Amino acid sequence: MAKPAAGRDNVRDEPRKPLLGGVSQELQARISGTMFRRLLLSLVLAVLLWGWVTNLEDPLQSRRIPGIPVTTINRPDSLVVVNEGQLPPVTVEVRAPQSVLERLDPDQVRAVVDLSEVREAGTRELPVEVQAPDGIRETAIEPDTVPIALDRQAQKIFPLEVAKQPAPPPYRIGQVEPATQQVEVRGPTNALNQVARVVLPVALGDRTDGFEAQFTPEPRDAAGNRVASVTVEPATISARVPVERVGRSVSILPTIAGKPQDGYRVSGATVSPASVTIDGPPDVIGQLISVSTEPIAVSGRDKSFPVYDVQLILPAGARLVDRPTVNVQVAIEPQQQRQPFSSLRVVPVNVGNGLSAVVTPREIAVTLSGPLDRLSQLKSSDIKVEVDMRGEGPGTYDKRVQITKPADIDVVDTPPIVRVQVMPNATPTPPPTVTPPPPPTVTPSPPPTVTPSPAPPTPAPTPAVGAPGSWPAFRQSPDRALTPAGRARG
Repeated sequence: MAKPAAGRDNVRDEPRKPLLGGVSQELQARISGTMFRRLLLSLVLAVLLWGWVTNLEDPLQSRRIPGIPVTTINRPDSLVVVNEGQLPPVTVEVRAPQSVLERLDPDQVRAVVDLSEVREAGTRELPVEVQAPDGIRETAIEPDTVPIALDRQAQKIFPLEVAKQPAPPPYRIGQVEPATQQVEVRGPTNALNQVARVVLPVALGDRTDGFEAQFTPEPRDAAGNRVASVTVEPATISARVPVERVGRSVSILPTIAGKPQDGYRVSGATVSPASVTIDGPPDVIGQLISVSTEPIAVSGRDKSFPVYDVQLILPAGARLVDRPTVNVQVAIEPQQQRQPFSSLRVVPVNVGNGLSAVVTPREIAVTLSGPLDRLSQLKSSDIKVEVDMRGEGPGTYDKRVQITKPADIDVVDTPPIVRVQVMPNATPTPPPTVTPPPPPTVTPSPPPTVTPSPAPPTPAPTPAVGAPGSWPAFRQSPDRALTPAGRARG
């Protein structure tokens, strides 16, 4: 068997390595490119899918927040914003996922104007920027610019003036001792030029003794108005304030002149204020306890009326520490009369069921007060005198009567106490039953019993008439009793 030629083997074997190697590198390159594109596409699809799912679960929403104040930041020390507190507010529209907007507090959104690039004074429109928490993706501002007025910052030293506020009488503020005698005022040049002086207002409040406290200085213009847009250093100043007592507080007595219309009277006069503080030599005001007003005329009046700015009459040498005039309210009312009313029957009320009440005394007298014309028009039905027996059972009670009368009528005396006897109602007695008497029983009388008369005695022998020692002879008459004979007549 013939062997293959060595040259042939060399020609066949040597080119294979580069051929296979080339194919392998090309295939690897193709596979690597394809895998990278697929990996990149998969990543993009995954991101898109994540965004789509996230948007479904937590969609983007918009929210408008109006009225956000505008402030400035990064202001140069040499400049001051003149209209800092006058910048118009803006409306900010934010866009974010629903979950972020639900947690968003409007105070977390700020509108600012950056002054870091401003170097000169003047007024200019500058853009408004929004500072918002993380998660806010989009913002819109309306308006997106605001006018900013800038002026050069300046300062000036002013002496401090103490301004004592009015003190309640009879006190006054003594010599105030502030901790400093001068202050520095800073602000825009135009505003600083308006400051004419710096005052320290000092008031007592309700204090009556000396004290030490902090007070705030105020920059004011020539007219006494407070100047804005400037600051005072120091912002507060300590001061010692002595309190002094002056004058004497006395009452005010109104002087009434004339008489009101007939049937009316002056029931009172109220002075406002009721007292006044006066000052003067000790021998003038030492024993003074009151002052009078000028006369107030009431002639012909039938209604109450006020009088304003009434002058006071002061003793010589005295002066008023307070206001020089007062107000007076004069009260006029119908003249009251007293009239006794007698024989007013006391009526027990609210007596329990099945009970009755007896009042002792049954009638009382009451004295009433009121306008004469009203008293003359009263009727018996206008006045009720009652005693309340609510909840009382049988027994005897001492009760104060209750008087019901018209509202413009008064009871002069205290209502009297009466005695009330409460008793059960009497049970009615039935009429007596008449029983007819029984018929009389007739008892027959027994027949009379006849008793036989005894036999007459046998007459004795009659002596002879005229015989000595014999009785006179009698003669029996059929119509008469027996009589001595010698005396018997026809």
